[in-house]
Amino acid sequence: MRALFRYLLALAALLAIWQIGSLALGEFLLPRPLDVLAYFGEALTTGAFWQHAGASAWRVLSAMSLAWLVAFPLGLILGHVRSVDNTLSPMVFLTYPLPKIVLLPLFLTLFGLGDLPRVLLIALTTGYQILVVTRASAQGLDKKYLDSFRSLGGTPLQMLRHVLIPAALPDAMTALKVASGTAVAVLFMAESFATRRGLGFLIMDAWGRGDQLEMFTGILAMSLLGVALYELCNVLETRSCRWRNFHMAGESWYPAPGRLARCAATVLRSGAPTASAKPSPAGRCSSTSPVRCSWACWPDAGSDGERLPLSRCSQGLDSSAR
Repeated sequence: MRALFRYLLALAALLAIWQIGSLALGEFLLPRPLDVLAYFGEALTTGAFWQHAGASAWRVLSAMSLAWLVAFPLGLILGHVRSVDNTLSPMVFLTYPLPKIVLLPLFLTLFGLGDLPRVLLIALTTGYQILVVTRASAQGLDKKYLDSFRSLGGTPLQMLRHVLIPAALPDAMTALKVASGTAVAVLFMAESFATRRGLGFLIMDAWGRGDQLEMFTGILAMSLLGVALYELCNVLETRSCRWRNFHMAGESWYPAPGRLARCAATVLRSGAPTASAKPSPAGRCSSTSPVRCSWACWPDAGSDGERLPLSRCSQGLDSSAR
């Protein structure tokens, strides 16, 4: 609710600035915001407008989904596997500065005039942003986390699930949110040529006919599409990175970055946990131990009775502790 209020406050400020600009420049160059909003409301009742809006939404959502599915796993591999990183990183950083929008004519030639070249162009542009950030985040992970996990007997797949992905996901989701603005900008350029569907086409077509109200209606629609896309990414970040702030024992808990996780092995006698079980240093938990060991997380010194999934084990602890 508070976020909605901030959005409404920002919208009111933008409308006020817009109105002042309209009075200064004249309605022919810059229509009044109320006139544009009225025209936008009428456009919402027409099927043609929704065809353009639907085409744009489909293209940008498909492109960003494709970018994430390719760039995030590849970024994890580059950040974790040194041999692959040494082989592929030079190609990545050699092509990263290239403005991908210049490839639009090439993509149209190779893949035709449909949705595919536009989706691929947006995915390529946003995918690089996600890839570079994910790689850097995976490389920046403190090696103590990996060593601690291996000492507990974690397999490579478990390390990927419980360590690498949680470590890189927050930064990657931030990159995805930043890329949403880039995606809408590339979408406009991609829809300005060789197509008759999409908000980009609607804007350029209205501009060519001198229809200012329709042009600003398309601009407003594309702006709202960008806001909706950003908020969708924000919701996905909140739901997929819950460990950044969760409640435990009635208190808010935040991870302390850069410090060794308080993950230890719990010594379980007779194969069952007991209230008096104390954490044992990870190095003492081995296949030759006379007692059976299982993973547990001790987020707080006063909560030894708490047992949490290993994926939630992020509480900081100095290397000298326990």
